[in-house]
Amino acid sequence: LERLSVDNAEHLDGNVKAHQLWCALKALQDAVEQPHRTPFAEQIQSLKNFSSADEVVSTVLSTIDDSVAINGIDSVSELSARFLTVKEEVRRASLVPEDGGVLSHLLSIIMSKIMFRKHGYVDGNDVEAILARVQYHLNENDLDNATRELNQLKGWPKRLAEDWIKSAKNHLEVKQAIEVIEAQATLSSISVI
Repeated sequence: LERLSVDNAEHLDGNVKAHQLWCALKALQDAVEQPHRTPFAEQIQSLKNFSSADEVVSTVLSTIDDSVAINGIDSVSELSARFLTVKEEVRRASLVPEDGGVLSHLLSIIMSKIMFRKHGYVDGNDVEAILARVQYHLNENDLDNATRELNQLKGWPKRLAEDWIKSAKNHLEVKQAIEVIEAQATLSSISVI
């Protein structure tokens, strides 16, 4: 009878821990899924507290940079809106030669307004084709491929896009961490049964 009570207590304790992990994970998902940048450092700390014995979850949480958790991540819609500005700046920069002066910059502004713009999933490695594919992927809510495409830029266009690329990578890394934690939480729940 004593052994049965101990086994039952261990089973209940396992259920409580699994439930706490799921609740903390849900709170993190809710914070990350907000339509605007929302800090989620408290949710990360809750997950750390409830999963201190789980090596996988602890390792995954350690990959999330503290500054990202404190500041939050941009939503896909925020990144899409920001890309519209980045796209115009990248387009202008692509028309300026490396050693271009003031006249080259003025000419690039004019040329960027009148040049033909590609749309959709087009072939090519030129800046305009890359920008078109990024926009295509963003329209399809495919942030991963949009980021990969934009990361192909070189020179000044890439420098101008680096902040956007970094924000997109932060978003993708946090989402991937959540997916891994969710899989681990599922395994933990199954092992309790």
